Formats: sequence, structure tokens, C-alpha cells
Amino acid sequence: EIAAYRDENGAYFLLFTVLSHSPFSMPDQWNFIVEYGTVENAALLRLYMLEHGRVICPREAVERLAALA
Repeated sequence: EIAAYRDENGAYFLLFTVLSHSPFSMPDQWNFIVEYGTVENAALLRLYMLEHGRVICPREAVERLAALA
């Protein structure tokens, strides 16, 4: 599942889970994604979103938001 969020400061977040060797590394096939953002600690970011964010798209965010372009 890939979900999109926006925080109270107007920043946007795309949350998804991938398996990697380290919590702050990205598997090779996903390396391109760091050109558009940063790798974060998902557990901490989810807690942050509970308090400071709102969900824009709870699932299939890439497909749904791409259709708006």
C-alpha cells in the first residue's frame, strides 16, 4: 500500500514500505525515488502524521494522484 499525506505546514508525504538491509537505505530498484524526496523512519513519520497530518489518499496513491496530472 502506498498512501499520501499532507501535514499542517503544507508538506506532502508518500508513505510506502520496502524491504531493505538498513532502515535508511533504499533497494536498488527504488533508488530513483530519492531524487524526489528523502528516506525517513516510517514508524516516526506515521506518528507525526497522526498528530500533524491528514490523509489525502489512503491507498493506491500513485495511481490515483497520477490521474490528476
